[in-house]
Amino acid sequence: MFTWTSTQALHFPLIPNPHFHINSSLQTQYPKTLKQTNHLQPLSTSPISLSSPAIAESPPNPTSQTPSPESWIKEFRFLAQSNRFKEAIAVYIQMNIAGVMPDNFIFPAALKAATGLCDMHLGQQLHCSVVKMGYDYLSVTVANTLIHFYGSCGEVREVLKVFERMPERDQVSWNTMINALCKAAEWELALEAFRLMGSEGTEPSSFTLVSAALACSNLGGSHGLKLGKQIHGYSLRMEDCKTFTQNALMAMYAKLDRVSDSKAVFEVFPNRDLVSWNTIIAAFQQNDQFYEALGHLKLMITEGFKPDAMTISSILPACAHLELLDVGKEIHGYVTRDQDLVENSFVASALIDMYCNCKRVESGRTVFDGTMERRLGVWNAMLSGYARNGLYKSALVLFLDFMEVSGFFPNSTTLASVLPACVHCEAFTGKEVFHGYIIKLGFCGDRYVQNALMDLYSRIGNITVAKYIFSSMESRDLVSWNTMITGYAVCGRHEDALRLIYRMQEKKLKDDSEKDPNDWEVKQTL
Repeated sequence: MFTWTSTQALHFPLIPNPHFHINSSLQTQYPKTLKQTNHLQPLSTSPISLSSPAIAESPPNPTSQTPSPESWIKEFRFLAQSNRFKEAIAVYIQMNIAGVMPDNFIFPAALKAATGLCDMHLGQQLHCSVVKMGYDYLSVTVANTLIHFYGSCGEVREVLKVFERMPERDQVSWNTMINALCKAAEWELALEAFRLMGSEGTEPSSFTLVSAALACSNLGGSHGLKLGKQIHGYSLRMEDCKTFTQNALMAMYAKLDRVSDSKAVFEVFPNRDLVSWNTIIAAFQQNDQFYEALGHLKLMITEGFKPDAMTISSILPACAHLELLDVGKEIHGYVTRDQDLVENSFVASALIDMYCNCKRVESGRTVFDGTMERRLGVWNAMLSGYARNGLYKSALVLFLDFMEVSGFFPNSTTLASVLPACVHCEAFTGKEVFHGYIIKLGFCGDRYVQNALMDLYSRIGNITVAKYIFSSMESRDLVSWNTMITGYAVCGRHEDALRLIYRMQEKKLKDDSEKDPNDWEVKQTL
């Protein structure tokens, strides 16, 4: 198979390629770029010419009407590397029309453009051309780029097909495939691929360990922890384990509820960066060790690191849970002195949540009103704040504003925040209608929404619908059981409530953040 060098490209004739074609639909997909572009004109006269200011230094200067293959290739690769994907594909189509044959350098750039455009149709056509010319079998680089493309599109089956067809795989092949499986939440497959990688003699890199740690953390349970410890052990044997790998291990242990192991990794690793500090602070916060989180914030500042949006977003929930209003105000003061933090929607959401949790709803509303870019999380934080503080009418009014001006569709958090307001606000008469709206949006299977709906129907006396929702739940947490038991108690169905308590105890549900079943308030109600 012919592969260009720069010298060959200069003299390779522009002949039609019978093995390579671009469907005509693609030519209509990029009409603006293609309209005035003709391969019989010099490239310098086209809308995406090499002589434009944005093009790289020392562009080619074609002397003939028909550009040389080298000119096509140089322009195409520059556009692809500059993330100007539509223009790159337009040039690629011109190359095809002119008969310039792609090679194992052109195909990866074209596939990168297809990935950047999220264009599955284009990528599939490129894949057909790759197969016809044999590059999926002959070029590891092209095959790796195909795996990355399909992984970005969530096409796991195609990822595995390309990978299995490869006669030779390098470290990048395995890393790209494992990363694609993680993106598709195929955690067990990703870990199986990690195991096979070692058994086939390919050394895992720091990037491999990051993906494997992510898979373990999402796999969860004792199995995920066991495999995670093995990956940690492997990292200790590596000559040059990167900081980002250590950060991934800390995040893994935190998600597996082993924050003590996260802390151990943090303390023994000398080359900490800002992400390391953010990861350990988030680990403490997520595992309810709020004072540890605050203590590490002080240590972080002492060691000369400047808190960023991630730091602030992780530490403010600790202030909210501990109701440390003064500390929260200090952090808010720090935020106001940094314009990037002021404009960050995650920081705004955390500030609103902190103020509302500390019973300073007016201050939370001030932050909300001052947020220029209100993302969905900002709206949700304010809605939840109103509901938690019993300001149900304000929550409903804000929800109506949200539907009118936000431009977002509500998610499960939005609905779970508004439903308590529907329950408690007597002036709101459209409770069942709101349930219909939830069904239309497709959130009936969401556990948080289901819990809120059970509470709604129990409080308005429709225990039959509440029981139906409870029975139809695929997974239940402690809140689900508590809500249904309380609903039975409130409606006077005490025997049903007791039976449900016994059923729950048989399942041996445990949640350290909740009261022990023997101390529930619902038993006092009964």
